[in-house]
Amino acid sequence: MNKTSSCFIETAIQPRAEPRDKDPVSPMKTAAGGALYHKNPNPLPIKAEENIRISYKNNSEKTIEGHELDIENSESIFNRTNLIKAVYVSIVK
Repeated sequence: MNKTSSCFIETAIQPRAEPRDKDPVSPMKTAAGGALYHKNPNPLPIKAEENIRISYKNNSEKTIEGHELDIENSESIFNRTNLIKAVYVSIVK
């Protein structure tokens, strides 16, 4: 029988220098930056007064100042008389 023995010796070595910045920039970062590049911010809208604008089926409109709907139009909406085409509400934060 042949006998063999082994002995492993591990020696400490000096760490290498820090990795260099040779990797390309992440494509996710590139795409995200491209979406906003050359875009100007939109200006804030002019502050509007609080009002309710009602557009009727006969193409007429009525504007009510404030944030309370009058009885006549309120009943027309909730009774579904089909006289009102749209209601636009403008509020101030």
